Amino acid sequence: MIIKTKSDVRELPSGTRKVRVQLRLTVPMIYSMLDRCPRLNCVVLTNTAYDQTSDCAFRLLETKGIRVEREVEGQGRPVELSREQVERIESLRVMGCSYRKIAELIGVSHSTVARVCRGELVGKRWREEYR
Repeated sequence: MIIKTKSDVRELPSGTRKVRVQLRLTVPMIYSMLDRCPRLNCVVLTNTAYDQTSDCAFRLLETKGIRVEREVEGQGRPVELSREQVERIESLRVMGCSYRKIAELIGVSHSTVARVCRGELVGKRWREEYR
């Protein structure tokens, strides 16, 4: 089961043993998961969620005997945008659009938009542009 929002915890089946969490794990959220799923034995965290989760939450999981894994699927996968997409993202940002709104319009993730706006991602030059 994948947990993308805090409300997804309420949707967990009681027999769930393994969950994948895409947001920062908090102590109250862990207690909610344990109340909902008493047989939970593994939590897989995305890289962002793992980095944002506190040591206190990790200790709680350890004391409850729940294994914590860091997701490695897709690590190192480059995000490639065309120069047109990068220019459109930058122009929408100048117009005052939020990262989330830009992400919806362009069809990329919120974090990708943030990296473009910080200058960490540049547009890839496609062969078609050289013709």
